[in-house]
Amino acid sequence: FFAPTASDFKGYELRLNGAIATLPGGDLALATGYERQDIDVALGSARGGPTTPLTWRHFGREVNSVYAELQIPVFGAGNARPGFQRLTVNAAIRYDDYSDVGDTSNEKFGVTWKLAPTIALRGSYGSSFRAPLITQIYGNSNNLFVQNYQNPAGGAPITGVALSGQNLDLGPETATTWSTGLDWEPSDAWRIALTYFDVSYENQVASYLSNTAILAREADFAGTGIILRGAAAGQRVQELINQGITVVGALPGGSAANVAVFVDGRSQNLGVSSMRGFDLASRYALRGTGVGDFLFSLSGSYLTKYQVAITAAAPQLDRLNTIFNPLKLKLRAAVNWS
Repeated sequence: FFAPTASDFKGYELRLNGAIATLPGGDLALATGYERQDIDVALGSARGGPTTPLTWRHFGREVNSVYAELQIPVFGAGNARPGFQRLTVNAAIRYDDYSDVGDTSNEKFGVTWKLAPTIALRGSYGSSFRAPLITQIYGNSNNLFVQNYQNPAGGAPITGVALSGQNLDLGPETATTWSTGLDWEPSDAWRIALTYFDVSYENQVASYLSNTAILAREADFAGTGIILRGAAAGQRVQELINQGITVVGALPGGSAANVAVFVDGRSQNLGVSSMRGFDLASRYALRGTGVGDFLFSLSGSYLTKYQVAITAAAPQLDRLNTIFNPLKLKLRAAVNWS
């Protein structure tokens, strides 16, 4: 089976940035712009020997986006006072209109409060949006695959049918993020920044076309329609055959009525995850040593939580320090000499 993808991308941007007014605390600044993306994708597929000709399907996506961000200096050099050396508020919004998956508006708000010359507090909140890939929406084939599934009760495998292909109802992945942090600069040589963050991710795209062990977690898919058993499985397979979808392999007994398990293996908005932790960025500059200047830095992240659930109804499982998932602790140290 061969399934290449060829794509063509054109992007256009128009930006306008600068100060629009001068306030006692500093410049009231605006950043705004328009973006357009034109995406053409060709999905190819061939099954059989190496000389089998490719069959291409062509799809397009247009994205129009506008955004604006405002930086508001409440306190600054012109009106600083004890406890308010600087106070800056940021507000941003972005609107994206996708030709195939709808539109979305996402906002972000932030504040930086410098209490004293050496210390500042900051915080932010925002939402995020990721449109599904064209390959995720349409897939590289549209077939019913007959395959054997592991039997969670033991014994002989269970013969089932899995659906591949397009899912025009596939939606975007979304997330909300917030953070708070502290910046400390006790001298020109020292700088330490510590940030606590929280990310909640929903509607993550997943597919289970080739997962032949999926029946072991059948309860987690309750209510999703991903797994059907018995008569419901046979009826669903027959419906798809009536729609013209090709069966790859031999149905049990030659009939959809004998299908014991049906698995919807198309891309679906199923997963959720949550992550919390701390980020550290620090540096120390050592100058005038007689042999040059040194810069020592230490940065890293410490995750207090990384949990994943394959569906919204499934239990969230700890995935820290497991393969293909984040590490609980990551550190990077560096020394620069000039």
